[in-house]
Amino acid sequence: MSYGIESSLEELLALRNEATHLNFSARKVSHSHLSGRYASHFRGRGMDYFESRPYIDGDDVRNIDWRVTARTGKLHSKIFVEERERPVLIVVDFSPSMYFGTRRALKSVVAARLAALMAWYASGRGDRVGGLLFNPTDQPHSEIDIRPAAGRSSVLKLLQALASSTRYHNTIEHENRLIDSMLHAARVARPGSLILLLSDFSATRTPTEQTRFRQPLHRLAAHSDVIAFHISDPFEQQLPAGRVLPLSNGRQRIKVSASDQGTRDRLRDEFQTRTAWLDREFGQMGQPVVPVCTTDRLVDAINRPVVAQT
Repeated sequence: MSYGIESSLEELLALRNEATHLNFSARKVSHSHLSGRYASHFRGRGMDYFESRPYIDGDDVRNIDWRVTARTGKLHSKIFVEERERPVLIVVDFSPSMYFGTRRALKSVVAARLAALMAWYASGRGDRVGGLLFNPTDQPHSEIDIRPAAGRSSVLKLLQALASSTRYHNTIEHENRLIDSMLHAARVARPGSLILLLSDFSATRTPTEQTRFRQPLHRLAAHSDVIAFHISDPFEQQLPAGRVLPLSNGRQRIKVSASDQGTRDRLRDEFQTRTAWLDREFGQMGQPVVPVCTTDRLVDAINRPVVAQT
């Protein structure tokens, strides 16, 4: 197995030690009234939604359940209990575009390593860890749904699925599975969950695709916290000038000339436009997007300050 092309279970297990260097409590959201919001997702325990009941005089108006109120025509309040083990659902996009990389590792491998780090970190904090992986194959069970559970066994189950998903399949589909992942997550995520979304977001290039992505995203954000990790390769950000680049999809191999300035500008602008849209979309929900490049040391990428766009 070539390092950076696939991930092994042993490699993902070893990241448990790396996870001890993650420092969310020190992370800041700069230039925004949201400062410190990101760190709070993992720090300490909060209150978990339990049920809704008819409104009683003296209830906090901030806890009014407007959805139940609209459905019943009578004012209802949400009841919360102390949260002891928060569900953390790690949604990993293994669409065809993720099996690409020009430095150190493919984006799919970076996603697997990043997911493993976050799984170890969340488990170490006492949270319940699960995962949702949509693999780009036409084989049965290409959708892996691991419901959040406490303990090391749940993390191990996720790591095994991640290692398997980084193996390139000749049956790989051309369609992007990100939207499918989001729709499924919106159906299964419990209220109060923390959703970690790992993708290159290549499925959000056009306004139509962005609309399709936005619908399940807002459904998730209505009752859960959603943090996006935007995984990219240096060539997506800027093609090197004056070079002929060999590209392969695992079955065919072609050469592409990067000497044309217009081509380089178009690809760079497309990446920057998609990045700006993601920043705005998540910023409106009070969440920064975490940029991760295939050349990054993952612990540093996770710990570095980010700016939320509102």
